Amino acid sequence: MSNESPIACDMSVLSPAQRELHISTSRELFSSLNQIRELSNGYEFRLDGSNVIVKAAEFISLEKLCCPFLNFSLEVAAENGAVWLKLTGREGVKAFLREEISGLLGTTIDWHPCDHPLTLEIIHPAIAPPSTSQAELTRKRNSKKPLINPIKSVFMSTSEARPS
Repeated sequence: MSNESPIACDMSVLSPAQRELHISTSRELFSSLNQIRELSNGYEFRLDGSNVIVKAAEFISLEKLCCPFLNFSLEVAAENGAVWLKLTGREGVKAFLREEISGLLGTTIDWHPCDHPLTLEIIHPAIAPPSTSQAELTRKRNSKKPLINPIKSVFMSTSEARPS
């Protein structure tokens, strides 16, 4: 019998104050998302901003409590280089991360490559022109041409060198 925790977020392990802080911190952290790199067992997120290291540490300190099945790694490159947050785990974690990050940002992220194998299309209905219907958003997303890209995102293969 396995003693692995289920791949599900258990926010009940956090106090109400911790939950509120965690949701706020998570939204702020992932709103600084600049690139997404797919890994075999998860994703790596490039974060930009003046306070992302502190926010990433705050995020990890609470996320490890409600999602004990995740592995966390924070890489900070020298000379004011890139900050990468890596979230990995066993089978099923990638689907969980896609759902959670999309829901957290209130953004539709097409996690599959679009026009170019390195592009990750992000369609954010909240900033789409008011006249844009859901059908038009879907048609444009399916046409493989980015409608709106509020977060500069790149879908990178694991064989590529990561920029600093």
